[in-house]
Amino acid sequence: MHIDLRHILQSLFLVIFLVLMASCNGAQGVESRTIVQRQVVNDMTITLETAETLVVNQQAVFVVTVTDGQGKPVPADVYLDLVMPAHPMGTNQPLAEPSADGVYRTSSVFTMDGEWAVTVVATAQGRTNQAIFHVMVLP
Repeated sequence: MHIDLRHILQSLFLVIFLVLMASCNGAQGVESRTIVQRQVVNDMTITLETAETLVVNQQAVFVVTVTDGQGKPVPADVYLDLVMPAHPMGTNQPLAEPSADGVYRTSSVFTMDGEWAVTVVATAQGRTNQAIFHVMVLP
């Protein structure tokens, strides 16, 4: 029995290449840069961070930061209200979980491509503040 070392090395190289491409999301061609949007509402700064590229029917992660007028973290109850203004749909209001002081995380899936309004609702010390951000979802 003759073992062709060159054939084995070529096969191994191909497997490693395919694994690396899959781990880089190379098949989708989507880069993972971040967009940060910020609004000041009643002395509270609400910041929304999302991936630069949001794609329909794929998990979208949202990071919300809530700070006071001095930039200090604010403990709050936070949820999002995701609405597509051009095509009103059912309610999509994911709750955000605290991940650090003043930082909250949640995720959801956009069901249609186009422009969406992401309203961040933050309730702290008995006051509810809302900031509306706009994102574009690709097909």
